Amino acid sequence: MAAITPTIATVDPLGEHTVITGSFTGEQDDSHITLVPTTGYVFGCTISTPLEDAATPQCVLNATTGGATTNGTIRVSTTADSGTYTFIAHVVGAI
Repeated sequence: MAAITPTIATVDPLGEHTVITGSFTGEQDDSHITLVPTTGYVFGCTISTPLEDAATPQCVLNATTGGATTNGTIRVSTTADSGTYTFIAHVVGAI
């Protein structure tokens, strides 16, 4: 698995729901970010497109590298090995 370790900027909880913002460096391979344990879920995610990436990054909720269904993760597909991607995600579950 090609896991990306993001830099978390903010974690704003409201009950069991949380908004997480952060960033990660581009990874040309299919990869994923784990945001909460597998007992949690990712309800929504938006990823920015830096100048280095000509295409909009693919973001698949609750999936890992290769497309396996795994709660609490975001499958990320980018086309650049550099640049800073920022994201905002709505999750539920333990942080």
